[in-house]
Amino acid sequence: EYFEKKMESISTVDELLSDSRLVNFLLESQEIDPKSVTKDELQQMFASDLDDPKSYVNQLDNKSFAKIVASFNFDTEGNLTSDTLGTVQQRGDVFQTVSNYYRQTLEEEQGDSNEGVRLALYFERKASSITSAYDILGDSALLNFFKTAYNLSTYFSSQELEKQAATVEKFVELDKLSDPDYVQKVIQRFTALYDSQNGATDSAAL
Repeated sequence: EYFEKKMESISTVDELLSDSRLVNFLLESQEIDPKSVTKDELQQMFASDLDDPKSYVNQLDNKSFAKIVASFNFDTEGNLTSDTLGTVQQRGDVFQTVSNYYRQTLEEEQGDSNEGVRLALYFERKASSITSAYDILGDSALLNFFKTAYNLSTYFSSQELEKQAATVEKFVELDKLSDPDYVQKVIQRFTALYDSQNGATDSAAL
């Protein structure tokens, strides 16, 4: 509520970055630890030209920062651009930021009581962004989800990377991960196996 209301009165980057509550909320909505980035670094990001691949924010490994900058209507001087509707974020972007924050909180809170629930929610959120087997293999949580869903032994991770990727492609229809129905089927498979493997009384399936 604070974020939604406060964003209506923000008109410059300096006003945004001077409010730690807004900054922390914004960063956490993108899975970024606020302690991992300084105010000076954020100022450099917002001063970057998103159209220039060599600009500061576009050179960062974490592309979530560019996504954050792109969601605002600031120019490289930190002011509102002349072609916007008068607010620093469009209504849809504000809603998406709040939605992302809710989702992060849900995953963390549910994960405290059941790791299976956390992994299922994480996979559901990440599924549409998975484009190759290596996206799964390079993410420890997604890898854990995959190994559980398809009942793979610890031997799987000791194989050559190419063989691991081939196994992922054998079991998962990567081009269907943007289909909510397919994603739910994979999640149902995972939760059933997670419960059976862990003797869960607090069912991840539920």
